Amino acid sequence: MTTLTQSAGLSKKRTGGVVGITGGIVFGMMMGAMGMMPMIAGLVGSQSAAVGFVVHMLISTFIGVTFGTLFGNFSKNYANSARFGTLYGVIWLGTWPSFAYACHNGNAFIYD
Repeated sequence: MTTLTQSAGLSKKRTGGVVGITGGIVFGMMMGAMGMMPMIAGLVGSQSAAVGFVVHMLISTFIGVTFGTLFGNFSKNYANSARFGTLYGVIWLGTWPSFAYACHNGNAFIYD
């Protein structure tokens, strides 16, 4: 079994950030092709696709860093990294859109 090591002394957070950026670029290209970047830019009050891409990359980096922080100790090999990465991705996919929509409408922290 292949073991993942932290090459060149990279911390779990930095490694997670690099992975988040890499995933963000790939997913960002798909989102850009579907015309979703202006919607992402709407989170900060813009309609620019470039602003949407920057916002998307900041979110992707944050997600990668938090993955490295939370699951870095469990991701000792490629299989575990894939399992925990998939689980973490599904959690974000299920929670982030609802939270972002609520933030966009100004009622993220209002519970009735």
